[in-house]
Amino acid sequence: MINKNYQTVIGILNSFLYNKKITVGEDLDWNEVSRIININSVSGIAGYVFENLSEGEVPQNIQEKCSEDFFSTVSISTMRDEAMKLLLEQLDQQKIDRLLFKGYEVKNLYTVPELRTFGDIDFAIHRKDRERCNRLMLQNGFQLHNDWEPVYSYEKSYEYYEIHTQLMDSDMDGRAAFQNYFRDFWKYSEKIGEYTYVLYPGFHLFYLLTHIAKHLYGSGAGIRMYLDIAFFVRAYREKIDWGWFQREVTGLHLEKFVNTVFAAIDKWFDVKSPFPLQAVNSDFMERFIEFTLNGGVFGYINKDSAEVELRKELKGKKVRRTSTFFHLAFPSANTLEVRYTYLQGRHWLLPAAWIHRLFKKKQSTVYYLKESKGIFTADSEKLRQMQELYDQIGL
Repeated sequence: MINKNYQTVIGILNSFLYNKKITVGEDLDWNEVSRIININSVSGIAGYVFENLSEGEVPQNIQEKCSEDFFSTVSISTMRDEAMKLLLEQLDQQKIDRLLFKGYEVKNLYTVPELRTFGDIDFAIHRKDRERCNRLMLQNGFQLHNDWEPVYSYEKSYEYYEIHTQLMDSDMDGRAAFQNYFRDFWKYSEKIGEYTYVLYPGFHLFYLLTHIAKHLYGSGAGIRMYLDIAFFVRAYREKIDWGWFQREVTGLHLEKFVNTVFAAIDKWFDVKSPFPLQAVNSDFMERFIEFTLNGGVFGYINKDSAEVELRKELKGKKVRRTSTFFHLAFPSANTLEVRYTYLQGRHWLLPAAWIHRLFKKKQSTVYYLKESKGIFTADSEKLRQMQELYDQIGL
């Protein structure tokens, strides 16, 4: 039985999804509820939902905090949206095609679009437009934060953009060629403005699910990502070719994972799957919601990076500490060439890329030393339990 605090958080999101009044239970640990909604960046949503409750149903300090978060979230989102519109106009002037996807598009499906928070706004451009786009961003006062092909991030005040030339920069656990599959994303797009494109709904949903899988494989994925899927399926249920969708899922060997996600949005948000699902163990679902809610937006909270790397290298029940260390310290050319494109066709430059990677960010050396130490001290049984959960998830 899912605990009451988790039920309340899910109830808040359900209330928002269907725009209906929530029924608040008794004997709740409101401090725990508050912690969970904060680390998952849905406190503004909670503030919206709590507005319909009677005085005393939610502790005053928590209701006031969520109400403040509601207004600040709407305010910041509105400013960022206006800034994005201005940037789109400037891209128009330069005749630069761009594809809008992920949060900036999904927010339009939300009950209150301004309450769909995001750390950055993502859009994609053609590789040939990379230099022109970079000049535009720099001329407008943006600081180039990361220039790792195929994603470039820019920051200025409250604005933060990630500009992609590809949609996927990893093959995760190697079960399929995800990077190659999403490389031709433009052919799955439709034009909605002179230079503006969006993805077809079925392909966009498949990408959103693969994006969750990528975050889960790396560390974790918070409840907001699953709320996105719930809104998306509700909005586009009648517009997606579900036969095509299932064939693509099978082709990339994501059947079990997608089954898990659709079972979750059914259980948590009462959004029924458009195709038959395999039964999912109830004990696993309880563990899955705990894992999802307590990891925060991207699953980093209470998650040791060394444990993440060791879990990726697990073979059966054997913890491979030495090989994990060397894989971390000296990644292969195939691994690095996605972000250090000068390696493509020139793998003999690999030693230079190792040094480049080490000093790419401030404090990288300290970070890698700490992570390396963790590889040799991590608890083996904890790793095996985590891998068991991932096996059940389908990753």
